[in-house]
Amino acid sequence: MSGAWGKSDMMIEEIKRIQEKSQDEFASAVGHKELEQLRTKYLGKRGILASFLKRIGTLDSELRPAAGKAVNDAKRAVVSFFEEAKSRIESSAGGKSPATFFDYTLPPYPFPKGFLHPCTLVMDEILDIFMEMGFEV
Repeated sequence: MSGAWGKSDMMIEEIKRIQEKSQDEFASAVGHKELEQLRTKYLGKRGILASFLKRIGTLDSELRPAAGKAVNDAKRAVVSFFEEAKSRIESSAGGKSPATFFDYTLPPYPFPKGFLHPCTLVMDEILDIFMEMGFEV
């Protein structure tokens, strides 16, 4: 039984170390791309915290609640680190997120976009046929 407690304690200590490491990494993130990579690393489907959630199933039933609480607390903390870093990066970028940023130095599109409606194309073709036959339209 003492081995199981040790396993749970080691897991909780490892979760705390990862939480501290994530705080440092999110604090040093400088761009949206790096921030998204860190979010995926810690909170993604195959992320570090998800792997801990899977490992909880290997613990004894009386140890699972404590380990689950530790993982969920770490997850909440990492989400808050992510949100803080995101707001810090957006405020340093002048409030512009990459989705709203537009580069005005790019040249305009060379060709107009869009096409005529199929009915209009058919009508133009019919008019051309009648004009070739000598009718005035």
